[in-house]
Amino acid sequence: KCTESLLYPGSTDSLQILLDFSETEEFEEILSIKKLLVSKKESGKPVSGIFALNIGKIDHTRIKSLAEGIPKIIVSTGKETTLSFAHHTFPAESVSVVPQSTIDDIVKKSLEPVVLSLLDKPVSGYDIVHEIYSRYKVHIPQARVYTLLHDLMENGHLEIRVSGKSKLYCPTEKGKKHISQRLNDFKLVFQHILGDGNGVNS
Repeated sequence: KCTESLLYPGSTDSLQILLDFSETEEFEEILSIKKLLVSKKESGKPVSGIFALNIGKIDHTRIKSLAEGIPKIIVSTGKETTLSFAHHTFPAESVSVVPQSTIDDIVKKSLEPVVLSLLDKPVSGYDIVHEIYSRYKVHIPQARVYTLLHDLMENGHLEIRVSGKSKLYCPTEKGKKHISQRLNDFKLVFQHILGDGNGVNS
C-alpha cells in the first residue's frame, strides 16, 4: 500500500515517511522503497522521513547502497552512542561504533584542533559551539571556545567581521597558514601516539 500511494501520479502533497524495517530481512523490498522515495525527491516532490532498520543484519555493501542518495545517515546504538554523518563520507567498508563517553572525553580534552577544523570559513562562536554539538553530541561551554578564539585574534590569526548582529571570526592569511600547520602537527602527534610509522620520530 505504501508503494502504491507513492506511485500515485496525481498526488502533489509532501511525503512524510516513517518505515520500520528493524524486524525484517527483506532487503530488496527496503531498497526498492528507498529508491522510489529518492526518485520522488529528485522529481521535486517534498520528501522527508525516517528509515529504521537493524544494521547488524546487513553487510557493508548493502549499507552503502542504502546510503546512496540520502542526505544524512544517523546510526544509533542506544542512548549512549549516536553517530551522524553525510552520505558522501559514509564508510565504504564498515561502521565503527565509539561510545559517546569516549567521544565526549576526547573532544573536551582536544578542543583546539576541533575548533581549528571549523575555521575554514567565517563563523561565530555560537556557530562553533552548535556545530560541535551537531557533529559529536558534546556540550562545550561557550567561554572555552571564545578563549581559544581570543588567543588566535591576539596572535593575528583571526579577524572579526560583523554580519548583522553576529560577529564572525575569519582567518587572516597568516592565520590560514597557522591553522593548517597546527592541524598537521596534531595529526602527526596523534599518529605517533597510535603507533603510525609515518608520525613523529622519537
